[in-house]
Amino acid sequence: MLPLRPREKSPAIRGWQRFCTETAGPHLLRQWMRVPDANIGVCLGPASGVTALDFDEDADGLHGRIVELVGDSPVKKAGRRGYTAFYRFGGERSRHYSSGKVSVLDVLATGRQTVVPASVHPEGANYRWLTERTLENTPAGELPELRPEAMAEVARLLRPAKALFTPRVSHRGRMADALRCISPDVPYPVWRDVGMALKDELGEAGFPLWVEWSAGGEKYPGSEQARRVWDSFRGEGIHAATLFYHAVRHGYRVSR
Repeated sequence: MLPLRPREKSPAIRGWQRFCTETAGPHLLRQWMRVPDANIGVCLGPASGVTALDFDEDADGLHGRIVELVGDSPVKKAGRRGYTAFYRFGGERSRHYSSGKVSVLDVLATGRQTVVPASVHPEGANYRWLTERTLENTPAGELPELRPEAMAEVARLLRPAKALFTPRVSHRGRMADALRCISPDVPYPVWRDVGMALKDELGEAGFPLWVEWSAGGEKYPGSEQARRVWDSFRGEGIHAATLFYHAVRHGYRVSR
């Protein structure tokens, strides 16, 4: 259990990633339960023993083919769109897969967290369990494993989409892919430039993406301060290419 900001996906505490690899003690858990109106998240990885597959858009029936390869899970939850299935952690690494321009699947493991019911989505809907079994009544050891050979088949089925390095990028998913390669603990000017690039390209739709990425770092100033900084952007000439420039420096692969 991890406290998230009310009606948000971002954690309410800093340094939360360490609880992917170490268990929070009873004292911390009692403190977290007192966070008012908090959403609830689960840290993924060896501490919880849980990995999640986050199914986004079902391009060309790929979701069904993935489930055929890895097997179904008895524990699933849904938010605004798509669904998340939970499996026993077996050393998986977080990974994002797209098909063309469509975001299809995220493997969520160590260093990631996911929102669980009865949290409230930023757009107002409640997260809900899709199955009778939940993470509350199902020990991690009873979840199915993700067999390495099955995940290798998934990787072959869903090779990451090639991103185009262009001055302006029209698809939000590509920018989200690039953000995953950039640490949110970058120096302030880079953090600000990333926000400017997102606002220039996506408008207000870029703010939740910026906040979700920023919240993974130790330097995250909180959503209210982030909103004030965001509102101060007035088209300073920073475009999507700036975000991709920083992503490439941190290992993002592009094709020309």
